[in-house]
Amino acid sequence: MLLLANGSIASSITAGNTQSITEEFGISNVAAQLTTSLFLLGFCAGPLLFGPLSEFYGRQWLLHLTFILYFFFTCLTAWPPNLGSLLVGRFLAGCFAAGPFAIGPGVLADLWDKLFQELRGWNTAVSQLPVLGQAVGAVFGFLMVFDHTRRRKAKANTGREMLPEDHMVLAMIGGVGFPISMLWLCWSAKYNSVHWIVPTAGGTVLATCLMLIHVSCFSYITDAYADYAASVIAANIIARCISGAGAPLFTRQMFDALGVGNGGSLIAGVAAPLAVIPFLFYRYGHTIRSRSKYALA
Repeated sequence: MLLLANGSIASSITAGNTQSITEEFGISNVAAQLTTSLFLLGFCAGPLLFGPLSEFYGRQWLLHLTFILYFFFTCLTAWPPNLGSLLVGRFLAGCFAAGPFAIGPGVLADLWDKLFQELRGWNTAVSQLPVLGQAVGAVFGFLMVFDHTRRRKAKANTGREMLPEDHMVLAMIGGVGFPISMLWLCWSAKYNSVHWIVPTAGGTVLATCLMLIHVSCFSYITDAYADYAASVIAANIIARCISGAGAPLFTRQMFDALGVGNGGSLIAGVAAPLAVIPFLFYRYGHTIRSRSKYALA
């Protein structure tokens, strides 16, 4: 879990330092955002190799090797002699940071039975404090996941068959809550007359919803594909990172053009129809799995 958290934090750790990067190397803001995009592209490349390798040659040595190499290339990005070194280091760090994401679900599948499984003018330091609300939201999400797991275990002890689709309950909650909390966060943050605690609370709920979606989907995939979990998770990571790699290159321009409120509304508008997907999998997941020769029918 610590390896996963480390990789997640590293993916966007340069996002708050783009101004320093532009001044240090004399480049544009868009070019500075490549430090995030290339890391995410590395996330796409890494799982192609590490997921299948872990299934053929074991997981422990790969976890150790990928973290050591991730640490090495992250150090390179801390003291880069030039822009090229920084960009190459970020890409390779992303490649190896993806190792635990591709291998981790396979580890869980091995351990447990597969069948039961800039608007307010704050300075840089102070402006980071509301991010703590997202940490609180992640904790709330974890507690909800823990409670859901406890309830599933209690039902399993009564003899009820536990299906992978049971995990979709949390994704259904998170999917509905995400666009609502996104609107809450962005529109309340737009106005200085609104106390900062209001958008912070919105960010807390948003983080909770993201946690619910993320964990439940990974749990579903792990339970549904069992022995092939690492490879399927690798494909999932690639799809997500391909989508996310270009985001840093246009999100700043999007919010500058549309404003915080309208920009958030656009994201929420895209997310709202997608909220139906967990409901569809909850209802028809078994039928979908039965058509795959790799998933548990």
